[in-house]
Amino acid sequence: MRKLLFFIFVGVSLGISLFIALSLSSDNQSMDIKAFNTANNLYLAGKYDEAIQIYQNLAAENQSNSVLYFNLGNAYYMNGDKGRALVNYKRALRLDPRDQDIMNNIRIVQSANNESVNEPRALRGPITSLAEVTGQILSINETALITLGLWFLIFTMILLLRILRNRQFRVGASAFLMLFVLLFIIAGLSLGSRILTEKLYPPAVVTAVEIPLNSQPGETYVTENYLKNGAEVLLLDTQGEWIKLSNNSNTYQGWVPASSVETVAITFGYPGL
Repeated sequence: MRKLLFFIFVGVSLGISLFIALSLSSDNQSMDIKAFNTANNLYLAGKYDEAIQIYQNLAAENQSNSVLYFNLGNAYYMNGDKGRALVNYKRALRLDPRDQDIMNNIRIVQSANNESVNEPRALRGPITSLAEVTGQILSINETALITLGLWFLIFTMILLLRILRNRQFRVGASAFLMLFVLLFIIAGLSLGSRILTEKLYPPAVVTAVEIPLNSQPGETYVTENYLKNGAEVLLLDTQGEWIKLSNNSNTYQGWVPASSVETVAITFGYPGL
């Protein structure tokens, strides 16, 4: 009876893992290709405002396409809005972190804004460092898939150890089990660090032309600095229509209107704050 319950548990666990993996790995293929091509043609014709509108409408429906965000970033850049260009390049990079074209365009915008090529380093610690390292190699979906795949392999090894009677096979299965458990812990910590970092200090970009950085949430407080379009920041707190943020190196903090920045994170329905 206990063996039967064990096999049922393993079967259900693997089934759930497979379902989650398929959900994570499936890109949304319902994007209107005709509309996408129309936007591309408008971009090539120099009609950037019209192209941006179509790209944005498509992004609201399909948020798993890095090419879409890359093209939207290009349209914003050609339209003179470096802040929103950088936001969408960063979104594209999250979906395809190994794409050299995306990285090159990010460097171009950052160099024009005298920004660091790296991600914001404010409030840096072991968790944010791990999230940054893995984020340069794998998308968060890829990290989740690897974690689930290792979980699948762990259960497979456990199943083999309960079935196998040959000593040599059992030794080999035990070795693989230990390896998969170690890799699972590393992958799990990586995935958890990225999710936690996103929740605690979400990265954002200034999209206003220039904004005062106030000491408190309100227009009547002392202005301590100014941030220009395209500046990369981290969000620290929210009060009503005001948000507290830090610059890249965390040399100063302050409050700005929430409408003046846009988060890099892709949220359901509409990307941004």
